[in-house]
Amino acid sequence: MLQDIKNNPFSTKTWKKSVNSWTIESNEFRQFRDLIIAKSVPWLLEQCDDLLANFATKISYMGPVRATAERYYRTQDLTVDEVDYQGTNLPMFLRNLTHGELKEFRTWTLNNFGFEPLITTSQGLISLEIRPSKDSKESFNVADTGFGFSQILPIITQLWFLSEFTKTSSRIRPPGFRYNSPVIFPIEQPELHLHPRLQGVLAEVFVKSIEAAKERGIDLRLVIETHSEVLINKLGYLVAEKHILPEDINIVLFDKSDQSKEIKVRTSQFDSEGYLSEDWPLGFFDMDLI
Repeated sequence: MLQDIKNNPFSTKTWKKSVNSWTIESNEFRQFRDLIIAKSVPWLLEQCDDLLANFATKISYMGPVRATAERYYRTQDLTVDEVDYQGTNLPMFLRNLTHGELKEFRTWTLNNFGFEPLITTSQGLISLEIRPSKDSKESFNVADTGFGFSQILPIITQLWFLSEFTKTSSRIRPPGFRYNSPVIFPIEQPELHLHPRLQGVLAEVFVKSIEAAKERGIDLRLVIETHSEVLINKLGYLVAEKHILPEDINIVLFDKSDQSKEIKVRTSQFDSEGYLSEDWPLGFFDMDLI
């Protein structure tokens, strides 16, 4: 800062003569520096506020227990910007998609999971149904299919939307929105009520979604809270098969001490062959299977 003050091309001769003798320890320089900083404080606070607000608008959270599916939902003339943290507004969100977006989402779920969601409307009521395969002529109300679909649909719907449409949809671009900040999607226990095979498929879709988002210039980051051995093992397999780099996965473990109430936080990573590092806590998973 001192050199910038001395070398300012717009300074007068009198000013240059006054500051030429300044050093970093000079009282005159310190007072002048403090005035410059004080003048900049409101602008700096405004920038911080803008960055924090933009960061917060790009966080989508999914809770651990998603809402149980209902047989019918009342039609509501509301704009739904995203799937809420329990998935209670999922039918409304799907209904608000354009025809092209809904068709693309159905194709995406069919290609990745082997089923496709359908939205039907009758007498002011909406039904969310599942067609179990491309060739199936029948569809089933999600309320009749057990908990699995109601738990996974909110997750994969929001995941698809964030990875595919963050840059093109005005619904998630509030005032001050900046593209260069990350899109963060925390998901609690995505494995609940899912068959182990489907848990593995979900891990694959997590990786595919991150890559799809990256191709669109979206910095999608998933924060997953899980107890699923299948999910961890599948991620290790995907690292070994070069579908994702080991440095792109950070594993954070919370380990409660037997002697105290303190929670120890430690980190672990996969190596290039998909094996977990040696500091993995003993007894957390069956290490013979990892």
